[in-house]
Amino acid sequence: MHYNYAILGSGRQGTAAAYDLLLYGNCKSLWLVDQNSRQVESARKRLQKLTNNSSIQTRAIDIRDRQKLSEFLQEIDVCISAVPFYFNLEITKAAIATQTSMCDLGGNTAIVYQQLALHEEARKAEVSIVPDCGMSPGLANNLAAYLISKFDQPEEIYIWDGGLPQNPRPPWNYLLTFNFEGLINEYYGTTEFIRQGKIVEIPAFTEYELVPFEEPLGELEAFVTTGGTSTAPRTYLGRLQTYQNKTLRYPGHFHQWNVFKQAGFFETEPVKVNGNEYRPRDLLLAVVEPQIRARPGDKDFAIIRVKGLGKIKNQKTELFLEIIDRYDEDTGFTAMERLTGWHAAIVAGMIARGEVTTGAIPLEKAVSGERIVQEIRKRGIAVKEY
Repeated sequence: MHYNYAILGSGRQGTAAAYDLLLYGNCKSLWLVDQNSRQVESARKRLQKLTNNSSIQTRAIDIRDRQKLSEFLQEIDVCISAVPFYFNLEITKAAIATQTSMCDLGGNTAIVYQQLALHEEARKAEVSIVPDCGMSPGLANNLAAYLISKFDQPEEIYIWDGGLPQNPRPPWNYLLTFNFEGLINEYYGTTEFIRQGKIVEIPAFTEYELVPFEEPLGELEAFVTTGGTSTAPRTYLGRLQTYQNKTLRYPGHFHQWNVFKQAGFFETEPVKVNGNEYRPRDLLLAVVEPQIRARPGDKDFAIIRVKGLGKIKNQKTELFLEIIDRYDEDTGFTAMERLTGWHAAIVAGMIARGEVTTGAIPLEKAVSGERIVQEIRKRGIAVKEY
């Protein structure tokens, strides 16, 4: 069978997801949707050149217009939301109302739980809603699920992940390959871990550590950010003693950005500046984002390492999974786009083929870790097990 897909948002991750669906999704049609008509047309031309596929169509829609979005979704089998996380709840409601299945890039666990609360409505509409299908949350959680399945008695899961420039530029030594608001969202608030068999709330920008990798990465710093564990701690509560996730950066990033946090630049409550009101994080965006935004020719790494502890045949065992992906010279997709957009596309394809049950389902329950590892490897991404 062939399916009708829509990608809401034609930016970096949306374009990468569209590319993957064109190659592997059995597309009958693929729609790129964005209110920026110039950007969506540029994405279409790039995808057509890469895939030689003429089934790509575009539509300029403001997704905040519920009526226009709903009218468009009527003929779509599965859509991927590749827009900022704060749009996902309303898109989910529109998808259920039009009997359109959906997955998204997520990133905000509070919104994910609001989406999952619509489980009965989604089930009655006979659609599948799967939030948090990016790199992390997303692929990293599926890798953790795969590792858990290897143990007779799993006990502890530790995840480290991050995106880094191959050629870091001082003073930031960081490359923004996704939405700035999404970055600050990860650096703000608290996240849920499992510790000693109980769910605990851990603040972002705490629990600093250094983690060794082989060159050219070398020693990286890791610290708590929000959203990476997503719904997994509640899913594995009662089964695991530990489930946690930390973000990887080059040394210096933690202390540099912690200054912004301590100064209040991650806050959303407006402050007055010369008689005008601004959100502090908008000021940070205006000043810093242009300096760290990925430029043409910039190349990156995307890293996921998962460590599992448990018992196999009653023997204490330690297992690792690791992906270190790189910018793809052939397609021009960054490693972050490959691990984020392609993961969402894999889940969308599985939904279209009927491999995912109906309802609003947490990612780690919706798809098996083993299937995701198979699909990732099919795309030439190395998953190292040791």
